[in-house]
Amino acid sequence: MAKEPNNSAKGKRDNQKMKPFFVMEYLLQNSDENKRITADKIRDALLEKYDISSNVRSIYKVVRNLIVSYYFFDNISVLIIQN
Repeated sequence: MAKEPNNSAKGKRDNQKMKPFFVMEYLLQNSDENKRITADKIRDALLEKYDISSNVRSIYKVVRNLIVSYYFFDNISVLIIQN
């Protein structure tokens, strides 16, 4: 018996794995040191532009992971230059 697709709002949707890249793109285009962006605005932009639903907590998590990744890669580049 074939399993029918689940069309509920919960679960993975298209572009969910791309969310960090879309958040980074939005931040690069719409913020700087003088212009702050709220997680609500990011969430609304993701829904409007990419049809990605998310909550504020997941936006915070994505931003935190982007910051950690930035520092990781920045430190790696310093180590490479030093050697």
